[in-house]
Amino acid sequence: MTGFSLKTERLQLRLFARDDLDALAAIYGDPAVMVFVGDGAVRDRERVRLGLEKMIALQDERGYAPWAVSERDDGALVGECGLYPLEGVGPEVELTYTFARCVWGKGYATEAGRAALDYAFTTAGLGRVIAVAHPENTASIRVLEKLGMRADGVGHYYGAELVRYTFAAAEWRALGAGREG
Repeated sequence: MTGFSLKTERLQLRLFARDDLDALAAIYGDPAVMVFVGDGAVRDRERVRLGLEKMIALQDERGYAPWAVSERDDGALVGECGLYPLEGVGPEVELTYTFARCVWGKGYATEAGRAALDYAFTTAGLGRVIAVAHPENTASIRVLEKLGMRADGVGHYYGAELVRYTFAAAEWRALGAGREG
């Protein structure tokens, strides 16, 4: 899917490229960033490279992926946001996002998440998207709630007890979410 791009006011979501490895490894190598991601462990360069290859392939395989998030003004890679098969296998699809610590608090996760959900429900044709978060991850929970997602219980995902959030396409359309004006 050459040329894929989602643009928001401040961000561009695009397909990952192999030359994103250094910037992505810096994000996934930060212990503060990784506290609530996966098993909480920082990722070494090889693990990041393997994950990057999977994200690159996923768009062609499924029509969605976690995408590289860059600031529009300077093109700097600041994180990832997109859609991913829950626990890597599905069948449920989750909204995922991870951002560099230097951009925390700027609203980027909400902005990028809104674009990803709009893509999920309009372009990818998904009927529902879920998200999972550690109960202690109040920043991520705030993002999910701002997006209109609703908690619907706790489940065991990625080796931990996580709060599960859901959002159906019909709810998205009813809210008019993701649309300008």
